[in-house]
Amino acid sequence: MIRSITEEEMVHISIEKIYKKDAQGNKSLITGESAVLKETNHHFQTIAGSINRNKPLQGHWKDQYQPLRHINENIYSKLMDLPSRDEWLDVIRNLPKGKATGPSGISNEMLQHLSPTAHDVLYYLICKIIQFGYLPKQWKEATVFPIAKPKPFNCELSNS
Repeated sequence: MIRSITEEEMVHISIEKIYKKDAQGNKSLITGESAVLKETNHHFQTIAGSINRNKPLQGHWKDQYQPLRHINENIYSKLMDLPSRDEWLDVIRNLPKGKATGPSGISNEMLQHLSPTAHDVLYYLICKIIQFGYLPKQWKEATVFPIAKPKPFNCELSNS
């Protein structure tokens, strides 16, 4: 259906085997399912930079991250105030369209087309989450869809 709508060819890759480079730049082919999954997971967790590591700040950016000399404490006073219903509906109304859904399968367009009663229920739920300070674990999950680049995959994760 999507292909017929966009009239573009959908490119799919299958990550059943991958090449991994060692410190010297030599490639080795990994074919074991668990090893491929481990390396793929590691690749996508670190592609934008290392994770869970302190990085020393250097040069121009070091000054940008120095603590501010004075912070007006009042700017935080309403941080955890509940949004008004109108504010909440404005957020929903202005969500970007055409974005991929997360694991829930709920798109922004679906939220924008809820009935008034469903909006009331969702608003009540969001307010309770803010009040109790509890965010369901499942809401912290995300789905990453590798988008094929216009070059062959050739079992190299950097081409995915």
